[in-house]
Amino acid sequence: PNPAAIQWKNDMGLRKDQLTIIDGVNFLSKENKLSRFYIYDHHYFSLALNIDPFDGTKHKKICKQSISEMKSGDIAFWDTIYAEPESGITKQELDSMPDLISIYNFKFNEYGKEITFTAYEKK
Repeated sequence: PNPAAIQWKNDMGLRKDQLTIIDGVNFLSKENKLSRFYIYDHHYFSLALNIDPFDGTKHKKICKQSISEMKSGDIAFWDTIYAEPESGITKQELDSMPDLISIYNFKFNEYGKEITFTAYEKK
C-alpha cells in the first residue's frame, strides 16, 4: 500500500512486450524458424535471441535498406513500439512485400494503445 514501496511484480518483473518477445522467439524455435540473421529495433530481441546487441553480423536495425538486403531464411521483427516510429515502415508495407511471409503475429493492449509484434521470414 505504500506508494514508495517496491511493487515486486510491476517493478521487478518483465513487461508485457518482453514476455511477448520471449513467446515469439520460443514459437519460432519450436517451428524451426530461427535464423542466422535478424532485423529488429526492439532491444529486448537481443536478449531473447542471445545475440550481442553490438554484433552487426547477426542483426541490423529495421530500415528499407536492411529489408531489401535480406536473404532467404532471414527474419525481420516488426513492432509498434520501436520499429514503426523509428524506421517509418508500416506493417502494411511489409505485408505487401511478396517475398516476406508473416510467420508470427501477436497483439495486446497496454495503457490504452494496441501493441503489435510481427515476424517476417524472407522466402
